[in-house]
Amino acid sequence: MRGSWKLVTRWGAVLLWAGVAAAAQAEEPIVDQAQPEEPIIEVQAIRVEGRRLLKPHFDGSDARTVIEREEIEAREPQALVDLLREQAGVVVTSSGGPGKNTSVSLRGSNSNQVRVLIDGVLVGSSTTGSYNWANLSSHDIDHIEIIRGPQTTIYGASAMGGVIQIFTRAPEPGISASASAGYGNRGHRTAGVRVSGGTEAGIHASFAMEHTTINGVSAYRPDYSKNSNLEVDPFRNTTTSAQISAPVGAGRVRLFWRRADAQTELDTFGADNESFDQDTRQRSMGVDWRHPVTDNWATRLLLSQHDDRIVGEDPNLSFNTFDIESKRRQAAWTHDVEWGDFSFLGGVDLEVERAVNDSAAIREGTRRTGIFGQLRYDVERVGASIGVRREWNNRSDDKWTYQLGGRVTLLEGLDLLANFGTAFRAPTLNELFFSGPFGAGNRELEPETSRGGDLGLRWKGECECGLQWNADIRAFHQTFESLIEFRDQGGFFYVPENVERARMSGAEVALRLDWKSLWISTSYTRLRTRDTDGFHLARRPRNLGRLSIGGEWWDRFRAEVVLHAVGRSFSGSRMQNPVKGYWTADLHLSAEITSYLTARLAVRNLTNHGYEEVDSFGTLPRMAFFSLEVAY
Repeated sequence: MRGSWKLVTRWGAVLLWAGVAAAAQAEEPIVDQAQPEEPIIEVQAIRVEGRRLLKPHFDGSDARTVIEREEIEAREPQALVDLLREQAGVVVTSSGGPGKNTSVSLRGSNSNQVRVLIDGVLVGSSTTGSYNWANLSSHDIDHIEIIRGPQTTIYGASAMGGVIQIFTRAPEPGISASASAGYGNRGHRTAGVRVSGGTEAGIHASFAMEHTTINGVSAYRPDYSKNSNLEVDPFRNTTTSAQISAPVGAGRVRLFWRRADAQTELDTFGADNESFDQDTRQRSMGVDWRHPVTDNWATRLLLSQHDDRIVGEDPNLSFNTFDIESKRRQAAWTHDVEWGDFSFLGGVDLEVERAVNDSAAIREGTRRTGIFGQLRYDVERVGASIGVRREWNNRSDDKWTYQLGGRVTLLEGLDLLANFGTAFRAPTLNELFFSGPFGAGNRELEPETSRGGDLGLRWKGECECGLQWNADIRAFHQTFESLIEFRDQGGFFYVPENVERARMSGAEVALRLDWKSLWISTSYTRLRTRDTDGFHLARRPRNLGRLSIGGEWWDRFRAEVVLHAVGRSFSGSRMQNPVKGYWTADLHLSAEITSYLTARLAVRNLTNHGYEEVDSFGTLPRMAFFSLEVAY
């Protein structure tokens, strides 16, 4: 504890000095040299979000949150998932410290009911249907987009709770480069580089790499006192990415590749296990071609593949020795057309999944094909959208889904929003084909289905005093049918069945106030979940909240304090294994010492609270981390 406080005070003093120096530098007079007058050309940046190729006229009705690159860099999260914890409607749980299995749910859904895309590529394991967020680094990430609510119609199967999209930084014209290094307690070290460039012919390329190590904590914590000194479970992760893009006629083609290699130690059966190691490899690659057919019609073709491999080794326990490989291949051809106040988005998706897990006797695959279309109408005071999807699956029932959305401007800056839709999730390869001494798959499973929506207000405005505000308030409800659950058939032998039904309802509030260089940002989620028998669902806290207070001075110094509060929950089904509520505080400081050098300090769990996210699994104590970044 003393070491971490010494690190905080030492680097806090360095950042304070850097801020004073930056202020002095900012106040130096600037010599105004005469420049020849040139015509002013206003350029408006247009971001491509998800499948959208053309820019919508007005904000849609979706419950959508975007985390910008500036916030990602300023927060410097140990893992990218740490930023998701702060967003409305998002629940994050980790079974231990860094590198341990980490899941994300939206509005109370299961983790395999959330669709995760990186640069449009479907990621995650085809055996479980979930994405393990523990290995996703924030290095080279441009922004994150979270869409809550049923989204199967536009984004495909498994988007029952919503969609999370991660976008990496695109190569920039000209030559640019950056290098960073960081140091913290508990063996936390990072080093990263990024190089980007482009030619006059329009060929752009970039390369990025980051390596992280951290000693972490024991994944197993046997008592609630949180004072036990157990062996640590170290974590190492190396993330590498590269991409190149070039003009092709009036359009552009981009080739991209990303890989994360991680190693961690695990515990098992309610005890420390120093011999259980796990290696994880996640790799994505693809080709993305975008072409404007006319001024109002754009097309996109995306071909991609995601590989996920997990290898467990334990010389003392054969159950912990495994080698699981899964592949997800995807082809998506979409068209985006605009005419007047109307726009249309439509296309066809093809997804092929395959897995090899000899320990579970799985060497199988699935194939899904979907056709979808969405019509949208946007004017100044009214907006509406309607979408429909048909999907065929060679391993389970085919499904229709639809989605409706509406927006009405009540006053200037104040919109009334409503959404409703249906969604589904096809059975995973584990649920269909798993075979082992304690369970077996079920090839007769039907897809999980859901229906629901939200109603809310969005208010954006400012007053003459300079105060600006942005608020989004939603009430939501969603019903899930035919949920798949492994049921005991007798003799501790489990088989998945379509037996469960669940309801999720609640409210989300997100508010941000900006005044001059200061801001206050907060989010709150009230979540109520019920299964068939009226029990709370596991790992769904009823209350989650976040409060952020910060400011920027002289465009060089930034300070922010973030408070997190998570209510009581249960780790097991039928409200078993309760987990106490907790709160933590984080501190983030950064200073631009020169135009090329930036220093940052992050202190997480500032008050050193002991807490759990999952019953009997460890979490990190106070963590201080200092880094320097050089960029030109």
